[in-house]
Amino acid sequence: MKTNPVLLALMEVSLLLPLSLGAAQFCTNVPAGSYLVPGTIDLNRPGLPATQIYKYFPVYRSFSVCNFDDIDLVWTPSQPGHIPGEGFIVATAGNAMFCFPEPTQSPVLPLTLYPGINLVCCQSNIPATYEDIVGKAPVPGTRLYRMKKGGGDPFPISYFGTNWVSYLYLNGGWSPTTPIAGVGEAVVIYITPLTQNAAIINGRMEFDVYSPAGYQMTIERSDSLNAPQWQTLTTFTPGSGVTHVTDPDQIIAHAERYYRARL
Repeated sequence: MKTNPVLLALMEVSLLLPLSLGAAQFCTNVPAGSYLVPGTIDLNRPGLPATQIYKYFPVYRSFSVCNFDDIDLVWTPSQPGHIPGEGFIVATAGNAMFCFPEPTQSPVLPLTLYPGINLVCCQSNIPATYEDIVGKAPVPGTRLYRMKKGGGDPFPISYFGTNWVSYLYLNGGWSPTTPIAGVGEAVVIYITPLTQNAAIINGRMEFDVYSPAGYQMTIERSDSLNAPQWQTLTTFTPGSGVTHVTDPDQIIAHAERYYRARL
């Protein structure tokens, strides 16, 4: 069954606890019906529309999907679970309400971010900055994506089409503005190499590479983009997230020269 609309929803550590009648809740209207996040109450019940939950695994760079059958009231292959700070994508065949209990445990921070896509959320019921979500400041070149309200199909998520709002952290600030995730809203944090400040100094090409600390980075060069033959210029594992790179060759000796960064 084709499902829509699609939205990002929150998963947090406190949802591992059973929901009691006295527990405070925050509810986001989507805009009618009722749906409670796994771990709070039994989902296998009448009233929940046909639903798909997509979880992203950055280590494998792939999604898994759990499907809820609104006729048989079962999840396949199984009812979805979650870990602290993990976001997910929800697609429903009808309207639904998403409810999140007030957190009763401290957030598990900082989050571990991987190169590429990270689908994450704040572990508290607050409008959340990057620091609230991740537990540490962003490094230059970090991109954050929020799904547009009323947007359509978010896939393929790796290309971030017109259904996403993009923010870039560089030079000590966010552009176009500081992103604030709403209560119950997950976001995509995209970790990828970014080159800046390219300049020819003393006849040699130099530039800065912004990349996540602790991951091996390879800088390659080629003298043509027509059937390019990429050669390794340098390989390093940044500690601070910013590395200055110099090509030892005199640039004037080459009619063309191109560079790329790989994680």
